Amino acid sequence: MAEHSLFLSVALMFIGGASASTTGGIRINTFRVLLVAILAAVAGRRQVHLYRRAIPPELVNRALAIALLSVALLFGVAYALAVAEDAPFLHVLFEAASAFGNNGLTTGLTPQLSETGSFIIAATMVVGRLGPLTLAVLLAGRLTTPHLHYAQEPVRVG
Repeated sequence: MAEHSLFLSVALMFIGGASASTTGGIRINTFRVLLVAILAAVAGRRQVHLYRRAIPPELVNRALAIALLSVALLFGVAYALAVAEDAPFLHVLFEAASAFGNNGLTTGLTPQLSETGSFIIAATMVVGRLGPLTLAVLLAGRLTTPHLHYAQEPVRVG
């Protein structure tokens, strides 16, 4: 495959499949919620709408958390594999995204991985299947509702 095709495949594997499927990735619904949230922000709307329904802000925040944790995981795994293995970085990134997306694609690097690389790929498959937010919640403990609320402060972004 050409490099641009590998890169597009990495993006599609990162998104993954449907929420109820056995695939990994951030899932199509998460990607769609983020996409319409971005469009709402660009349009200057306070509320996110999809198919004549409002998306709750908590759901948008959860989708953002999933996406950012997933990006951090993918970068971390790709970096660890790049250090552990002697291979072109795009191939390493492809293998990391494939493991995260649980789709079984490879550039031929997987059979040649060292023991360390194999462990990294296996752990990434587990995290990709469970979902980064699920794993973070499991490791952090139960989510609780705070009993106090802080004053709001507008912060400049962008």
